Amino acid sequence: METCQTLNFIHPLEVWTSDAVEQWRGLQAFERSPELTEEKACEILGDLLNTKKIHLPNGVTNAPAIADAVPTDENGKMALTDYLQVYAPHLATTIDGIAKPLHDLDDPIDPAIATMSRVPFPAQAHTAQAILKGLKEQKGVIVSSDMGTGRVSFL
Repeated sequence: METCQTLNFIHPLEVWTSDAVEQWRGLQAFERSPELTEEKACEILGDLLNTKKIHLPNGVTNAPAIADAVPTDENGKMALTDYLQVYAPHLATTIDGIAKPLHDLDDPIDPAIATMSRVPFPAQAHTAQAILKGLKEQKGVIVSSDMGTGRVSFL
């Protein structure tokens, strides 16, 4: 996130919350710049992996380590896109194993959500519930859902 902010690829958004909800304190949201393309994101990710600023966790995947599978170019950089295309199914299995959703549509919604000054649509209420669950366990959450579910208008 810091790298994308430094490069002006994401910009902080103002988030309106209620001080009455402890889990919302410190909430942050960001807008992605159109200049942050998939290709640019892969390049940034590759640089962060090459410089060991981030690493992929060991998982239950048949994918080899990036350093073992991806040759470097003349500048010593790896073509991360090729690796991701080949091993995406294996990596998805690993991610599914370690990044379970905190909320499911069958889970109940906290009744306090219905008392908000602007009552959210059902999909937004589920998003709010997922955020609440996440913030009870950690300092931040990643909101990921299908287009049209109201993530941006809710946050």
